[in-house]
Amino acid sequence: MNGLKFVLIAFFVWRIALFLPLFASEQFLSYRQGYDYTNIWKFTKPYEPVSHFLIYPWANFDGVHYLSIAGSGYNNENLGFFPLFPAVIGLTSSLFGGGETFGAIQFFAGFLLSNLAFLGALFVLYKLIKLDYSIKVARLTVLFLLVFPTSFFFASIYSESLFLLLTLFSFYFARREKWFLAGIFAMLTTLTRLVGITILPALLFEFFKPFFQPPFLQPRRFHAPNLRGWTRAILAGLPILLIPIGFLGFALYNHMLTNDAFYFIKAHGTLANSRSVETVILIPQTVFRYGKILLSFWSLRLLFSLRLFSLLPGRKK
Repeated sequence: MNGLKFVLIAFFVWRIALFLPLFASEQFLSYRQGYDYTNIWKFTKPYEPVSHFLIYPWANFDGVHYLSIAGSGYNNENLGFFPLFPAVIGLTSSLFGGGETFGAIQFFAGFLLSNLAFLGALFVLYKLIKLDYSIKVARLTVLFLLVFPTSFFFASIYSESLFLLLTLFSFYFARREKWFLAGIFAMLTTLTRLVGITILPALLFEFFKPFFQPPFLQPRRFHAPNLRGWTRAILAGLPILLIPIGFLGFALYNHMLTNDAFYFIKAHGTLANSRSVETVILIPQTVFRYGKILLSFWSLRLLFSLRLFSLLPGRKK
């Protein structure tokens, strides 16, 4: 079985399996009181077929903000969400003649884009792992990502799947020493999520690593640098400097709207999710908060399970 076929089969099995919890929740879990602002039906009236319980939950929580931005643009409450993902939703929706905010065309455009981006990310991940490891390791890596307890975020109308795809493309092209493509994709990550800016030191490290490795660890085609070699290498790596452009552009946009370049951080304080935006939260404080949550709720509570899974490696805090 080739890599593409393996990834396709694994993806579709995973995607179908994700509908199973929705059947169970429809029977045994009622929507939590006081959290109606996370539900798409707070913003528009239910309509078929999106109102089906197997469909509409994929746009809850952050999804409602991405759809709102895609259809109606930014306001002071949703400036915390970076623009690339809603922009792609809006563009795709307009191509199909449906720019109505929270409308069916917009909803399914976002849903399809998230899932296709994740499918693409799985394939790029497979190719990236194969650069250093066996086919078996590459397949196991894909499977472990799919069975991770919070992988369902990649199927939702969230920016996670697009961000993962762009990040993997950045590293894949960096490993292939195609620095222009690596820089472009990395720059797009900074238009997708705030954490995208952290890819800059990672790619700088990847670029300069061969120059400082012992000879026996250097790539086969690498040549010891002289002045001319350094100049040529630096010019080849200049696209890496494109990376901050997305972040800086969104900061400038925030400044133009609110007179505060970093308002996108403060905007998260308006989402009623108890997120602190006035102070820097240190790691010990985060550990204490999660410990308090885990000790305050008994094991069958949904919040307990979500917090427990979020402590595992790879889940964003």
